[in-house]
Amino acid sequence: VIFAAGRIFDAFTDPLIGTWSDNVDPKKRQHWPAFLRGRRRPFIFAGAFLMTFTFIAFWYPPVAETATTNLVYATVIVCLHWICFTIAMIPLNALGPEIARSSEARVRLGQWQATGMIFGLAFANIVPGILIGQFQGETEAVGTGMQRTAILCGAIMFLCFITPAIFIRERFEAQPEKANTPAFRELFDVWRLPAFRIYFFGWLFFMLGMLGAQRSLVHWARVGLGGSEETVALLMGPFILTALISAVAIAPIVARFFHVKWLLFLSFVIMGGTLPIMYPIATMDASPDTRQMLGAILFGISGIGQGFQYVCITPLLGQLVDRDEERRGERREAIYNAWHLFAVKMAQALAIVLATQTMAIFGNSVENPLGIYLVGPVAGAITMIGAFFAWRLPDMQSRARETLESSANTSQ
Repeated sequence: VIFAAGRIFDAFTDPLIGTWSDNVDPKKRQHWPAFLRGRRRPFIFAGAFLMTFTFIAFWYPPVAETATTNLVYATVIVCLHWICFTIAMIPLNALGPEIARSSEARVRLGQWQATGMIFGLAFANIVPGILIGQFQGETEAVGTGMQRTAILCGAIMFLCFITPAIFIRERFEAQPEKANTPAFRELFDVWRLPAFRIYFFGWLFFMLGMLGAQRSLVHWARVGLGGSEETVALLMGPFILTALISAVAIAPIVARFFHVKWLLFLSFVIMGGTLPIMYPIATMDASPDTRQMLGAILFGISGIGQGFQYVCITPLLGQLVDRDEERRGERREAIYNAWHLFAVKMAQALAIVLATQTMAIFGNSVENPLGIYLVGPVAGAITMIGAFFAWRLPDMQSRARETLESSANTSQ
């Protein structure tokens, strides 16, 4: 309840923060310190500071034992945390397509982002558990290790957010004089771009399927693979390895010869295509070791798609912003990133319903595991809807190239 409320609340604040950041006039902040000037950096600094505070505060409840007060406290803190995360994250993501304007530069930037996210994923899956054990004294109150780990992780998180804000220089471009557009219309103007509508629903359906399958992974590992919760962590090993190789070595080669939208399409097909295979692996007449080995191979294949996906987000959002600039005469990187995150967060909420209802209807126990096994195929079918939308994305890269060539010929 706590985390679902926080994510839903956060999702609806995304477009508001994106519009706010896009509409900041950097010229009015010339008297500010250099590291706080611009449309993005003030948000990143403020959001990172507040987010670190709420992240740590969550682990310090007001009452030592279970109480309604703690439930209310945790819900409020989580909602505040996610809105602070949004304040920092959307402007930070907007820096990508803002500073990198060519497709090649955006792909290279996507590689660095992918590498960072993959190492971050590995860190989050491995390090906190070790730190909690190291920080928890034998004679200390339960939870002390978590609190100390939260302080350390919060400090690392803060540094990761403010570092690019300090060292990356924003592009201060003269935006055209804007009409007094109503705020509601400003928020939803992006939906007038057909390519964006295709992109949005592609992500919504894909993430709904993938996150729905993730919700059942612990049950699948325990019942279908004969393992435990630790089995899921072990399966992440080949996933992270192949995702890193894919992002660093394979995705740039594919992007060099094909439109970057095909990276998105391939990532959806690869990752979504592995989900139905969860059913035959779980139901085959084989030893737990064999099924777990096949599960690891399946995760490794899925990691290839994850690497593609991490790389292509910034280039595709950049092309949408470029197309929007042709239409409006201004650049709005933050609002497009905001609606992208809105799709992901709505999928997170709906994925809970997908997984829980499938298992509730068809079974979620050792005696009746059909619901656990069916989540994969059902989720895979939903991800293929997302792949269809990705296939339907227009070739914005070629259009942008034609626009540049036309401008060059005109200037000559």
